[in-house]
Amino acid sequence: MAHAWIEREGPSGPLRRELLHGLTRIGGPNAHVEVAGAGDDELQLWDDPPKLVHLGDDEHPTVNGRLCAEAALAHGDVIAWRGARFVFRTVEKRAELALEEDAPATKPAVVASKSTARAARREPTRSPRPSAAADTFWRLMFALALLAAVASVLIWARARNGLSVDAWIDRVLERFARDP
Repeated sequence: MAHAWIEREGPSGPLRRELLHGLTRIGGPNAHVEVAGAGDDELQLWDDPPKLVHLGDDEHPTVNGRLCAEAALAHGDVIAWRGARFVFRTVEKRAELALEEDAPATKPAVVASKSTARAARREPTRSPRPSAAADTFWRLMFALALLAAVASVLIWARARNGLSVDAWIDRVLERFARDP
């Protein structure tokens, strides 16, 4: 997980806006960061993996000068949209920060190169996997639909033949027993 923020040029110098965990909205009616003239359009900045998604039909943003509706983000990427210019910044958090202070100085530091950042930008974005709750909900809905279909066949058979459900089941089983 990375710590990320965007920088925007303001009248008194660059303004830093920390990105929220999960989703940060730019522009649009429920924006965390306002952009003049955005209307109902908005940019969504996701944190894991870092990516930008444009929601709207009007002017698409550019990332490093390239027009896009969705793009993976890397440290230093420049986002331009509706006259606003943002620079995406990120720093990898390390769980063992306290341990690093005690580590010997000979241990080499891992530094991401520009080619690594470019490769990360080219990596296709994946849509999130449906949650277990959503999966369970749709399985339950399928089971209920199947149960409703069986019940409707039984009700139809009773109305057509004037039989009780038990008598109808017995009649069906006798037919299958006679005609294999």
